[in-house]
Amino acid sequence: MEQGTRDYIVAKTKEMIAVDYCCEEAKAAGEAFLKAAGTAEEDAQMKAYVAELKEDLLSIEELIAFAKSENAVKCFGEDDAREMLKHAEERKAAGEKFCDCEGLRGRQRLLLDKVRNKLKIRIDEKQGIERNVCIERQY
Repeated sequence: MEQGTRDYIVAKTKEMIAVDYCCEEAKAAGEAFLKAAGTAEEDAQMKAYVAELKEDLLSIEELIAFAKSENAVKCFGEDDAREMLKHAEERKAAGEKFCDCEGLRGRQRLLLDKVRNKLKIRIDEKQGIERNVCIERQY
């Protein structure tokens, strides 16, 4: 991995794991990547890290389903759940595929997008998933 790419991913990873609501699995994968950065283990840890970040992405369909649920009302209250649903439906109508929340999932989406762009990984945006086709490396 080029040093500039590594520096960017290291910086974003440190930001992500510093957030108090970072999920334990993402934090562990991020910390493992940080420990391996610049070593022979870097590629393997990067692959595991990207896989974990993908697990934490929230599709717009999942967000809509959650916003309609009783759990959303319990967590955020009726008014905020209704606003969340409205926002998610507007994003879907605009062609967006993923949640844009300020929380961890949004941070992970940003990081994953940047990693994909830096490593030239192609994305199947229609499906919202990675095809795991990489010009330089398989992550």
